[in-house]
Amino acid sequence: MITDTLNASYPKKQTIGETIKLSSKILTSETGFPDELYFSVPKKYESFLSDSEDWLASALLFPAMATKKDLLVDGSVSERFLYGAKEYQKYFKFWRPSDFETINISANPYADQGNSLEINQRAASFFSGGVDSFYTLHSHLPHNEPLPPFQIQYCFFLHGFDIPLSEEFVFNRLSAKYADLLGHMGVEMIPIRTNLRHFLDPKCDWLMVHGAFLSTIALLMSRGIRRVFIGSTNRYSLIVPPLGSNPMTDHLLSRPHLEVFHHGSNLSRIEKLRVISQWEVTYQSLRVCWENTSQDNNCGRCAKCLRTMLALETLGSLKKYRTFPVPLDLSKIPPSTYYFGPRKGLSETSFAEELLSVAQAIGNSRVTKTLSTVVFKEKFIPYRLVACIRAGFALWGKTLCHLSRRWQQAKT
Repeated sequence: MITDTLNASYPKKQTIGETIKLSSKILTSETGFPDELYFSVPKKYESFLSDSEDWLASALLFPAMATKKDLLVDGSVSERFLYGAKEYQKYFKFWRPSDFETINISANPYADQGNSLEINQRAASFFSGGVDSFYTLHSHLPHNEPLPPFQIQYCFFLHGFDIPLSEEFVFNRLSAKYADLLGHMGVEMIPIRTNLRHFLDPKCDWLMVHGAFLSTIALLMSRGIRRVFIGSTNRYSLIVPPLGSNPMTDHLLSRPHLEVFHHGSNLSRIEKLRVISQWEVTYQSLRVCWENTSQDNNCGRCAKCLRTMLALETLGSLKKYRTFPVPLDLSKIPPSTYYFGPRKGLSETSFAEELLSVAQAIGNSRVTKTLSTVVFKEKFIPYRLVACIRAGFALWGKTLCHLSRRWQQAKT
C-alpha cells in the first residue's frame, strides 16, 4: 500500500573546476537517505547530458518502490520511459512481492519527437575491468563488429558503483590506467561520480537494483549516446532467479533515441574468459574483485577471485595474468567458491560442473581431479545421504508396525 511520496526537485547544474555536477534535492518522510542525489561528469562531456529528467526517475524508482511511496519528479519524463517503468516494476514486484510495491511516477510527460536519423549514432558500454565488461568491449571493437553504429566509442567508468566514493585514490588511479588502455583502442573513457548507492543500499538488495543504476547512467548521458551495451551477468539458462540486470528488463528503462542492449547472455563466464584470455590487454588489467575495494588490484582470496583464477587455470591461461597477487592452491579452495546456498545454488553448481567438463576436454588432469571430488561431494553425496535417511525411516516405520501387530496378537 502506498503511504506517501518521494519528491525530487528540478536538477541544478553547477560547474566545479573541470566537472559538471547535476544534483536534485530529495524530500521524503523516509529516514536513511541523503538530502541530495548527485552525478558529476567531466566538463568535456557536458553536451552529452540529457535534456530531460528520465535519469532522475530511473535513479529513484527502486527507492520509491522499496519504501512504498509514489515518485514525484520536477521535470520532463518521456512517455516511453513511463510505460517501460510500469513493465519494469511488474517484473520485480512479481519476483519480490514483499520487498517492492508498484508506484506511480508523476512528472511532465513528453512524446517521442524528431527523426531518429538526425540523432547521433554513438555507442557506449560500461567498463569496470571485469570479465563481462572486457568481453562486451572486445565484441564491439571494429575488428569484431562490422556495423559502425554498434562499434563502441565510449566506456563509462563509475565511481560509487563498485568502488566506494571514499576510495578516491583508487578510483583516480584506475581511471588513469583504464583511460590509457582504452585510448590505445580508440575508445574514450568517461568517468562518472555519483552517490546513487546511498539511496539504494539502505532499502534494497544490491543484486536486485544494480541494473537500474546502469540504466540511469545511460539515460543521463543519452543526448550524446545512442546505444548502450550492458554486459551480462548470467547466460540465458540462468536468468532465474532474477538479478537486477538481465535481458528481460534492461531495455525497459529507456527514452526516445536511446537503445539499451543486454549483451553476452549466450555465453557463460567460462566461455567469455576463453575469449578474453586470448586478448593480451587483459593480462595487466583484469579486475574482478569487489572485496579489495581499497586497492586497484584483485585480492586473490575471495570467491569471485578464486572462481576466475580457477577458470583461467582450467583454460591454461592463469600464468599470463599479473593482476592476482597470490598463487592458486587447488587444495585450499573452499566449497563456498562453487556453492552459495539456495539462491545461487543453480548458477554456481553449473559453474563447477562446466569447469569440470572443460578441464576434462582439454586434458587438465590437476583441475579435473579437484573438481571431480568437489562435484561428487556436493551433488551426489547429499542425495545419497537423504535417500539413506528416508530408507532408514521407512524401514524403522515398517519395523514399528510389525512389532505393534505382534504385540496386539500376543495380547489376544
